[in-house]
Amino acid sequence: MRRARRAIVGLSGILAIVSASVKKRTKSVANYFVLHSPSHARVGVSLRAPATVTLDDPILVRSRDIHMATHAAMWLSALPVRTRKVTTGASKNVVTPGRRGFASRTHISASCRDGDSYIVTEEQIEAFERDGYVHIPGVLSEGEMGEVEDPMMKFLRGEVLPEGKDLCDMSGATDRTPEQYTVYNAMLPRRYYPTMQGNIYERRTKSISEQLQRGKAMKIDYDQLLAKRPRSPDSIFAWHQDSAYWPPLQKDPATCTCWLAIDDSTVENGCMRFLPGSNKELEVRKHQPVNIKKNRKDEESSHALCTALSNDDETKVRKVEIKRGDITVHDQRVVHGSGPNDSDGWRRAYVLAFRTEEMVDEERRLGFSHSHNDIFNWDAFHEWTSEEE
Repeated sequence: MRRARRAIVGLSGILAIVSASVKKRTKSVANYFVLHSPSHARVGVSLRAPATVTLDDPILVRSRDIHMATHAAMWLSALPVRTRKVTTGASKNVVTPGRRGFASRTHISASCRDGDSYIVTEEQIEAFERDGYVHIPGVLSEGEMGEVEDPMMKFLRGEVLPEGKDLCDMSGATDRTPEQYTVYNAMLPRRYYPTMQGNIYERRTKSISEQLQRGKAMKIDYDQLLAKRPRSPDSIFAWHQDSAYWPPLQKDPATCTCWLAIDDSTVENGCMRFLPGSNKELEVRKHQPVNIKKNRKDEESSHALCTALSNDDETKVRKVEIKRGDITVHDQRVVHGSGPNDSDGWRRAYVLAFRTEEMVDEERRLGFSHSHNDIFNWDAFHEWTSEEE
């Protein structure tokens, strides 16, 4: 009876919020709530006792989204709940996830996972379109992480070796062995270790990419393993736009690059950082290789590209901390990069990029597969300015 009473009270509160939200047609923070389950909170009373969290803590549910409200009503029958006000953390330009271990994070992420799919909210789609990136929590459960982490460790241990330039150091260094790389980069691991193809992460991120692109047919374009060595001050992935690496083809360029945190990704260990809104710029910014010699195509020039940020840009940068199993998704135009790993542990990530089917098919027709060994690569459609004359 007590549980049933809680469900009725909680559901009444949610439906009241839904009704008010629909009437007001507003997107203010009053239309958002986050479910939490501290042991001392009680349904009904807690709905009037807000606290403070950051924008991405852990997933925001719009109160007028009846589908999510239905999920919430189910949880209310078993879990005490409280809502939290929303702040952006803009004073420090660091966007952080919620405290790990909250029942809310587990339950809300689990509710969004639906077999091979993941339910993306309208707010997340709008954030992706506005900022060029979005943080999506809990895409993989701890039990599912092994489908990506286990193959990744085979590469890091040297059991699987990509060919030629598909194994490189994206810090820009060209004189190191793989054991010395500070930004270990393995391109196209699905090609070199086919056993990992078709895993749950591929299936679920395909669902996410097609929702973020509002129903477009999306296809895997390439994948990439990245690992930053502990205590490596030069393990910086330079500022860049992905479009600078890719041929400027006359096909729909829509892209969703899904960046999975294998380890918690923090400012200390070099989390992703974005320049929100740069995806709206009409032209791709000027780029050049991080390390360029007299002959761009020689072995002394790095594959990594970089672009410059203005002083105004620097004030707008967001450093996005995410948890293991979370992802960020970014488009082809947003300026992004990551800082050094100053921590005592590795910072590992797996990247899976989706583009429209027509774009992927056209790239392959031209011989462009995103392999660093491709003959047709960005040397074919860029003119480089040498630093040494």
